[in-house]
Amino acid sequence: MEQLVELLRLQLQASEKRADERAAAKAKREDIRKAEYELMTRALLAKIEALSAPQTAGGSTTPVNAASEKELIMQSLSQRIAEFVFDPDMDVTFDNWYRRVEATLTVDGASLDEKSRVRLLVSKLHTTAFTRYGNHVLPRTPWEIGFDKSVKLLTELFDKPLSLFHLRYQCLKLVKDDADDMLTYTGIVNRHC
Repeated sequence: MEQLVELLRLQLQASEKRADERAAAKAKREDIRKAEYELMTRALLAKIEALSAPQTAGGSTTPVNAASEKELIMQSLSQRIAEFVFDPDMDVTFDNWYRRVEATLTVDGASLDEKSRVRLLVSKLHTTAFTRYGNHVLPRTPWEIGFDKSVKLLTELFDKPLSLFHLRYQCLKLVKDDADDMLTYTGIVNRHC
């Protein structure tokens, strides 16, 4: 019986020793992980400070990455704006598309110069629309035209091709739906006529 007790005591000591070794190894791994984390954090903070701090050139402080900042803004705006594909049968005209993206181009893109906004606007035209617009403004290139003039030309070029007679006939054909109230019907008439 004493041998059994002694054997159990030795096994208990051995398991306690292994548990202590595991705890020590775990603590050591945790210390190494914390040290690596602190080192990486310091390195990242140093990089962020280096990128955000203005570089000095000839004694004056000027941001080196001004062009890349403009490109980042253009890339961000470009991702937010859907491509314009002209489809008059589905009422996808430039005017309808531009009304949806106008704030993005004029307000969010206010920090861009006019040529950059024109570049962004023209880059969102589908290939066929771009080709048609490019041919329309020849001998100039689409980028030589100002932003407001580009919007005006695109609106005229990619609008529904309807005659005045057709427009008036469509207005006469409008009928008030029973589900619509007078305000809704007035809006429909104003939009179509």
